Amino acid sequence: MAEQISVVHEVEQAAVGIVRPVGSESAALITRLSVKNDCDNYVGNILRRTCMLLGESACQSACALRGSENYGKNEDKACSDRNLVEGLEAVGIDPSDVLMVAVTGNEVGFGDMLQTYADKGKLKSNPEGWRELPGFNAFFARPEEVPAIGSRLADCAHLEFEFNDRDGNKVIGFEHGTRPNMYGPDAYAFELNGQPVSYTQFVIGSAIEHYGADPASIQIRISSSIKPDNFVKHFADVAQMEKHIPGWYSAGYVKNISKPDWKPGDAIDYEHVWHADARGLILHDTKEAMEALGVPAANLVADEMLDPADTAGEYSSYENRSVFGDTRDLYLVAHASAFKEE
Repeated sequence: MAEQISVVHEVEQAAVGIVRPVGSESAALITRLSVKNDCDNYVGNILRRTCMLLGESACQSACALRGSENYGKNEDKACSDRNLVEGLEAVGIDPSDVLMVAVTGNEVGFGDMLQTYADKGKLKSNPEGWRELPGFNAFFARPEEVPAIGSRLADCAHLEFEFNDRDGNKVIGFEHGTRPNMYGPDAYAFELNGQPVSYTQFVIGSAIEHYGADPASIQIRISSSIKPDNFVKHFADVAQMEKHIPGWYSAGYVKNISKPDWKPGDAIDYEHVWHADARGLILHDTKEAMEALGVPAANLVADEMLDPADTAGEYSSYENRSVFGDTRDLYLVAHASAFKEE
């Protein structure tokens, strides 16, 4: 496998985004929305909704970003899918090896249940070659089932996993950490073995149970998460705060920047600026889950997280959508076998 993983490291030179190893046999990829000063390679927007709503004008301005020589008339409003194809091909991944997961629900999905999802009408095929599955904020698979798992994201936390199942076979997977599934410890909304837990602990625990995984084999990378100074909030009152980000204040993950000495019982002015620390919370949840489930602390890599909101449009940021458009990048975890050498 050493030969295959070397391909992953070489992919970094393609410069269509960020590629970093997860474990010994897998890598995480985040594609670039637009050009940067020292590199003309990028993928462009892969959010189909932008193309569907705004059509050709969006494709020319905020979507394809490719220039007249490469631009194709967007009669079918599919430029986002074309961008995705080109992004995959740029790093040597065949679209047929990819499962695109729509992060529209908190189920945890598994590659050995794809037929079940198909029977329920959930699993679809895209004309460009990949399969699509909605409703999961976490998904795991053995490489022979799904060599690469992708999602269309901006700003949120993306966690990638690699571990061994009960028979020693590799499993890859991801978690999408987003405000609606991130709660402070006083407000945990998920349950594992009868105990309230974070979504991250629910995800990892579900994977361990499903695969009979050895917790010591679980490698985790957190590739992205927005910083608190870019995740700005305004609240009319405490009730609104607790509804929007339950349990964050009591755990210290939201702060009143306009009035640092604010405390519960004080009045809230809607003009007050609050910083919500989603990055701190996902780190807390991940480390807590690892300790509870027996995953060694050394198995976490979290010191190279991307904050798309800091990149001035180079990567898609929902918080910056009013400036750079409502776009998404490809966030992908792939086994080394998915990267094909030319």
